[in-house]
Amino acid sequence: MKNRLLISVILFCLIGCGGDYEHMRYTHMYEFIVENQFRDKTITIVPKSRSNMDFWITSNENYIVIPNEKIIIGYKIVNNNDSKLKDIYKPDDVIEPFELFIDDIKQEKNFSLRKFWNFSIKKKNESGEYLLIINEYNLKN
Repeated sequence: MKNRLLISVILFCLIGCGGDYEHMRYTHMYEFIVENQFRDKTITIVPKSRSNMDFWITSNENYIVIPNEKIIIGYKIVNNNDSKLKDIYKPDDVIEPFELFIDDIKQEKNFSLRKFWNFSIKKKNESGEYLLIINEYNLKN
């Protein structure tokens, strides 16, 4: 709930606190969610250096994802002249650098690459969602 309030305040400031409105016609918000599909393993997301200051809005601390849980780990707000939401990353782009641990064991696969995240558009083109699913299949492939 606090995260949604924070995003509302940020959007209000982006839209209403001055700026060049001719070049900033549309504001799109993207949520980044990690889903732990393991029944008995805990996932820890450890953010590395922040490459884009508008991404890790929710926290600078580690994220703990308990078994069978889905959590939001970050948001990104994009201003552009395009009214339609779209995938803003290429497959080999790093969304935001982080390390992933499963039961305190560091994973070698770079899950911060876009190719591991599923993209979808939510609520009639109002927001985008990137979902990273961690399960046995995704670790092996």
